[in-house]
Amino acid sequence: MKIKSLRYIMRLMENMGNQDLINKINALLGKSASREEIYKELLAVGFSVKDIEDGLKVIKSQDSKKNSHNRIVGIIALIGAIFMGAGIFSFIAANWQGMDKPVKIGIILFSMIAFYAAGWFIKEKKEHNKLGNALIFLGAITYGAGIFLVGQMFNISENWPDAFVLWMAGVLAVGFATRSYSLYYLAIAVGFATVFLHPFCDFGIIGGGGGDCFSTSSFFLLFFAVIITFLAGWFLRFGMSEDENSELNPSVWKEDSISQMFFLLSLFLTGAALLALNREFLGDAVSWLTVLLSVSIFGILVSYYFRMAVTLAFSLIGVVVWWTTTATEWASDADIKMIGVFAIFFFISALFYVLGRAHFGNHFRKLSLVYMVFGNLFVTILLFVSSTNFGLEIIDEAIEGKSIAGSWQLLLSIVILLTLAIGTMFYNLGKKTMSYLEFLTVFILMTIMMVLVFVVPYSKIYELSELDYSWGLALAIILNSALFGEIFGMIFTGYVRKEKWLINFGIIFLFAFIFVKYFDWAFRFLDKSIFFIGAGVILFITVWFMGKGRKKMLSTMGEEGVVKVEAFVASVNSNNAPIDTEKINNFSSDKEFKI
Repeated sequence: MKIKSLRYIMRLMENMGNQDLINKINALLGKSASREEIYKELLAVGFSVKDIEDGLKVIKSQDSKKNSHNRIVGIIALIGAIFMGAGIFSFIAANWQGMDKPVKIGIILFSMIAFYAAGWFIKEKKEHNKLGNALIFLGAITYGAGIFLVGQMFNISENWPDAFVLWMAGVLAVGFATRSYSLYYLAIAVGFATVFLHPFCDFGIIGGGGGDCFSTSSFFLLFFAVIITFLAGWFLRFGMSEDENSELNPSVWKEDSISQMFFLLSLFLTGAALLALNREFLGDAVSWLTVLLSVSIFGILVSYYFRMAVTLAFSLIGVVVWWTTTATEWASDADIKMIGVFAIFFFISALFYVLGRAHFGNHFRKLSLVYMVFGNLFVTILLFVSSTNFGLEIIDEAIEGKSIAGSWQLLLSIVILLTLAIGTMFYNLGKKTMSYLEFLTVFILMTIMMVLVFVVPYSKIYELSELDYSWGLALAIILNSALFGEIFGMIFTGYVRKEKWLINFGIIFLFAFIFVKYFDWAFRFLDKSIFFIGAGVILFITVWFMGKGRKKMLSTMGEEGVVKVEAFVASVNSNNAPIDTEKINNFSSDKEFKI
């Protein structure tokens, strides 16, 4: 009994100490203290780095639960508002034909003003934010419905989904006036509806096609939409306080994500506006590929200025689509073998990865993950497809044709991409942002692609013309070995550099490799019952080993991160030097242990 009582007292004292730490952290957060100030203050009164980390995790967990509750309440209120609006609109629709136009317009205006006024009163005076925001949201829907109903009443059909732009502009104005996130989301959804209805129009899926359907918005209105969405993203971006603890402040997460979506919407609308300008004033003199490249370059510049990963991702996809599509046209026009197009796609992917490593050591570190994810993803998918029977047949056809030297555009593109990739790799080695293993892996993969482009076609045609089977087998072994080595290199690099995302990426691809290769190789040789039983056994074994290995690697990484942070802070305290949080972050890339 005495031992149990002692344990109870010790546990009670520990909880009291934790609560005291949490209260101190909350008090510092209430004073808008920075992370450096929080650590400095708490370390000075005897708390360890581990205690502070645990306290921050508890606060984040409490905030997460609170935010989940608020989110559920908000969603329920919005659903109620939508049902309420649907009932009102259903009643109006049933009696719509018997009403005069002034009565119809009066009902629309009265409903919109009533919802806005009631929402504002409940939110500002009664302080029921969720219910007030729901009524304001209903007013915004009424405003949009009113635009379309007025168009229907007065038979306004020319370029009519310009109504989407007008609706988005009104919702944005009310959203900024009320600081309602639900209205921001509605404005983004309406804005993307404006953009993505264009392809449906062009293919005649809606409207009559040929530029007469309602989604062919005018250039001037689309340009207006570009301006307001860009300004919306700008104001939200610069409205976020740099002193706030973004990891502990959900409103900062929201504003950051919403601002990125507005910038992305602005980028898409810029493309739509340029297409409209080309259609209305230039007679389609400029190709859509030129518009795509222009918008993508603009998006990259904006991404770097504001450091926005989402916009950069879509801009890079635009560049890849432009370059590969243009390269395909170059190869087709000159009857060049298509392996050159594959090579361009591969070298772009390799360049993305090494550029990601180059960004890792500077103030554009936030963008590095976009480059590295795309580089890994594109290269691995290309190797996956190429290493299958289907992919080998494609390669065999792709190396037939005239020499790549017959197209100076393709040759110059490959030279430029190779030069940039190799130069960036050596730069990374000098800055120590890339390991020798990564350098060697990328170099070997690029060498294999160069052999396929410049060497294999000639040796195959003139020396191995009677050894097609041996040629195919050798290529299959090389490509599968390259894929297997790349995946294991990914996992090993992630472990060495303490990058969880790279480990997870590699494990997913390793699972896919085992699964796909089993189906690719064993299906034609084994009895079907044995084949499927074997597949199940392999999957169970793979999942067990992968899960066990992943947990061991990540736990080791976490322990090393805590030890390094504590050692660094101890050395700082011994010298009475200010805490440099950026240096502490560099000790461990594990987000759970970042200060």
